[in-house]
Amino acid sequence: MHILYSILLILFGAIIGYLIGSIPNAVIIGKIFFHRDPREEGSKNSGGTNAGRVFGLKTGVVVIALDVLKIAIPFLIIYLIYTRIPLFSEIFGDSTTINPYGKGNTLMELAYWIVPMFGIIGHCFSIYIKFQGGKAVSSFIGLAITSSWTAFPIIGLLFWLIVKITKKVSPASLISTLCFVIMSWVIYILYIVLGPEISNYLMYFGFGPDISIYFPCFTTLSFLIIVLRHRPNIKRLIDGNESNAYWIKK
Repeated sequence: MHILYSILLILFGAIIGYLIGSIPNAVIIGKIFFHRDPREEGSKNSGGTNAGRVFGLKTGVVVIALDVLKIAIPFLIIYLIYTRIPLFSEIFGDSTTINPYGKGNTLMELAYWIVPMFGIIGHCFSIYIKFQGGKAVSSFIGLAITSSWTAFPIIGLLFWLIVKITKKVSPASLISTLCFVIMSWVIYILYIVLGPEISNYLMYFGFGPDISIYFPCFTTLSFLIIVLRHRPNIKRLIDGNESNAYWIKK
């Protein structure tokens, strides 16, 4: 019965993550404050970059922040519920360990790590707007910043530097998120090889979600979604006709 209840709680986390991740902040803000739909202008998606392109920098920043929060907040809430309430600890139990590396690779960890993963899927394929959505970068940041304090210096600094050099958002998004994926695997490998001390420090000093195989696996899957969503941008980059992000300067 423990396994059955654990699976139900995993499904619950996936559903909650997807439904909240599906909230189309750019569309909501566009229709309420501008009486326009970002899916009909610019790059015709509901992400923060297109919101900035269509409605201006300030609106783009607000949309990006909300898209980050809609991934981060459910992730942390489900994590706290599943790990701090004794009932759920009893349901998952020690018998749910999946592999010999112990803590960090159990069904309990899967139950809360799956929340941001499905939130990212919801962001890209929102049930509220006919399975349309953004390109997953801001939602990836939501997963990253709630996983490790290294997210800001890696993603933020690299993104800013690449935009500064190239004047383009798409290569900055792809390279900065890829670097964090690599870092997530480094953190997990350190956990396997050297134990939890260093890896816990690199996560959030032992606070927050446990180091887990789900951490690098889900960041990798999220990055693959980003690549798929950026296929037109990648083609334009190869062809040399990707547009510059002039709206950021404004």
